[in-house]
Amino acid sequence: MIQFSSSIIRKTITAYSRVISVCVITVIMFGCSNLGDSLIPVKTSDAWGYINLKGDYVVNPQFENVGFFSDGLAKVLSPDGKIGYIDTKGNYAVPAIYIRGTAFSGGLTFVVSEGGYPICIDKKGNTKFEMKEAEYVYGFSNGLAMFVDKDGKRGFVDKNGKTVINAQFDDAESFESDLTKIRNNGKYGFVNSSGKIIINPQFESVYDFSEGKAAFYNGSKWGYVDKKGTYIINPQFDEAGQFNNGMASVKQGYKWGYVDKKGAYIINPQFDEAGQFNDGLALVRQGDKYGYVDKKGAYVINPQFDKAGSFEDGLAVVQQGRSYGYINKKGQFVINPQFDEALPFKNGLAVVKQGNSCGYINKKGQFVINPQFDGALNFDGKIAFVVSANKIGFIDKKGKYTINPQFDIVKLLNLPNPYDDFI
Repeated sequence: MIQFSSSIIRKTITAYSRVISVCVITVIMFGCSNLGDSLIPVKTSDAWGYINLKGDYVVNPQFENVGFFSDGLAKVLSPDGKIGYIDTKGNYAVPAIYIRGTAFSGGLTFVVSEGGYPICIDKKGNTKFEMKEAEYVYGFSNGLAMFVDKDGKRGFVDKNGKTVINAQFDDAESFESDLTKIRNNGKYGFVNSSGKIIINPQFESVYDFSEGKAAFYNGSKWGYVDKKGTYIINPQFDEAGQFNNGMASVKQGYKWGYVDKKGAYIINPQFDEAGQFNDGLALVRQGDKYGYVDKKGAYVINPQFDKAGSFEDGLAVVQQGRSYGYINKKGQFVINPQFDEALPFKNGLAVVKQGNSCGYINKKGQFVINPQFDGALNFDGKIAFVVSANKIGFIDKKGKYTINPQFDIVKLLNLPNPYDDFI
């Protein structure tokens, strides 16, 4: 599938962080929400602080590292290397006296003192319970926190410190829904939040549930199970994707097709690649060209593009030769190929690159903001992050700086952040 505009994103990422991957940052920017209600962690020189969307420092740069605000508090690393928690005015609600800590969730977090073990504290720093047998503890998710004991086994505790699921798994994931994935002796299964193993560890590999079904690999073939562990589609595929809109892409031999929830082929295997359906169309590849099919497998847009993306905002970015343009769902060019790189449309605007500079176009292909930035990402609400001379700034939809480029790194909302994850 298309690899969207690597250098547009790469230059933006270089300024954001030296360790974040291209794919992650793209998803984060497209997925950010409620940015205007949040304080934004920024770094200048060697210190972190927080700004509002006017560019004013609400908390002056003073920390070695910072996390996002959660439950009104943010985890920070003080200049002397200790962890504490500050409020939105920059005052310590919990003093910086710990060597490790998770982010607050539901009014609780876990911290560790020098030479100590994990303890759970509230927003005033009061101890709620101790976990003397735990080597590591992850933050609460849906009321449960995963811990790792001294033998490396994983279990879960609730907010009262009660062990709901005994430490027994070689690996596990935090609860994001009613079931979570577990692993024992190299095999995967699922457990519910009461600790009952719903699907015994038996799979070589397994995806999360989607539309009530999970794709699994038995060491030979892929199939699907429901949330009771019942085989609803027997193992028969060489590869399998997640269900989306009642369909899943599957591979037999060297070709991909689509099956329904009973495993019956809706579209016979015939494609070299097959993506998920979006707005009634799926991006597929035959040979070295990309096109689009409907849910009956009929080509709506014949394979003709060197690279292509899914439809977003009614248009898809495609590459012909060395240039990028945009097509509608009839396969007609709405914006002719003319850009060196391009990102999908979001809320009526898209980032494109001409030469060494990035700007923003509307759906008529007209520049709303002329190419002038070294890096740029799509708008999140009323603002966008741009890079100029290796510094990050913020612009509005008229291209005017709301905050001049001045920051070395900016952390973005919803970013998977190991700093906040576990202790």
